[in-house]
Amino acid sequence: MEIRLCLKDKCIETVAEEKYEELAKELLKGENEEKEKKLEFLKDFLENADFNELRSSGYDGGQEMEVVISNKGSGFSVRKIK
Repeated sequence: MEIRLCLKDKCIETVAEEKYEELAKELLKGENEEKEKKLEFLKDFLENADFNELRSSGYDGGQEMEVVISNKGSGFSVRKIK
C-alpha cells in the first residue's frame, strides 16, 4: 500500500490526518474497497508512526514536497518524491 501526500506549510502528521478525514467523508457517500484499505493504512500510520522523528527528518512542512508513505516490514517508509 502506498499513499501520496503533499506537505505544504503542514507537517506530515497533520496532512495524514486531513487525508484520513477526506477518505472517511468519501466513504460515507458509498463503499469503495480501495479507499477502505487506504483509510485502514492511514489509521495504522497515525497510531504507530514516530512523528517527532519524521518532523526532525524534514517532514515538518517547512519545505513544500510530495512524499509517499508505504509499508516497510512491520513499520512504515516515507520518501520524498518531489
